[in-house]
Amino acid sequence: MYIGIMLTKKDNQNIETLVRTVVKDEVKHLPTKSHFDERMDKLTKEIQDAREELAAHSMSHERLDEKDEELETRVGVVEKKLRIPSSGSS
Repeated sequence: MYIGIMLTKKDNQNIETLVRTVVKDEVKHLPTKSHFDERMDKLTKEIQDAREELAAHSMSHERLDEKDEELETRVGVVEKKLRIPSSGSS
């Protein structure tokens, strides 16, 4: 239902000014695009570095596990040749 009230040009300007003020106030805490991009670049580098460190750490564990298996096999051979009861550390 139309009640016959129309906004004037001045009313529209006041509304626009009010909306701009409210929006500026609401977004003032947000970072600028360049600051956001800098932070994302830093975060991306940290994530990449962490992934590389994790991969290297994992590879180190794999080498240790392989060495452990090799030593277990060698100990088993020595125990067998010397007829020593198996240590059963596997």
